[in-house]
Amino acid sequence: MRIQMRRSTLGSCTAPSQRGTRAAFKSSMRHHTNRHMVRARAEAGATHSIITGDIGGTNARLGLWKCIDAAPGKTEQQTEVYSETYPTSQFVTFEDCLQAFLDESEVRSSAASIAAAALAVAGAVENNRCPMTNISWVIDGKQLQQRFNFRVAVLNDFEAVGYGIPALGPGDVVALNDAAVAEEAPKVVMGPGTGLGAAQLFWDSGLQGYTVVPGEGAHATFAPRGWRQMALTAYVTARLGHCEIEEVACGRG
Repeated sequence: MRIQMRRSTLGSCTAPSQRGTRAAFKSSMRHHTNRHMVRARAEAGATHSIITGDIGGTNARLGLWKCIDAAPGKTEQQTEVYSETYPTSQFVTFEDCLQAFLDESEVRSSAASIAAAALAVAGAVENNRCPMTNISWVIDGKQLQQRFNFRVAVLNDFEAVGYGIPALGPGDVVALNDAAVAEEAPKVVMGPGTGLGAAQLFWDSGLQGYTVVPGEGAHATFAPRGWRQMALTAYVTARLGHCEIEEVACGRG
């Protein structure tokens, strides 16, 4: 089996580079934002702005992108205008954090043209809503849309990374094992942050591309090997009542 590694905070079970992960994540988020936008077809050359977000248990990373609509059959131009990282501990709610971003002078000048936002969130997403796993924030796309007056798509953070994996080139990955890559084979994305994220990619022959299935496998029971891991398991179980993978294999652990 060939394992590839992207070197990053959003790492993967193929295992990547900071540049590679950023490229994958940003590509995925811009794609998701534009896919979820509802707007009239603009003339070529018209501009709008989108917000991308990587919302973890420790930090919320928000970015503002300027997009120039292209003629049919052409590629839209997208440029990151501004980005900021906010410690989640400084805000009671995500709404407060997003408002702080919108109040930044570099963002205020583009506020009127913001058409949509895509937010990759550390937690299980259902009906465009995510109660976060490691902090008390609840990110609700419908409520955010009503308050801020632009379309909001909420997706699992490793789902976002998964959609960006096909954007990685040979220079973005490091091979750990010398073995051939099987075309159209399933892929796994994993990475430790405040929690341990995971997702799977499966080839869809109808779409001729990969679809991503997010998961919360890090909450499965930790399977110890050897006396040290068994002792660690006993310690965590005594403190918390259960030793799941996330308790010993991420930033919090």
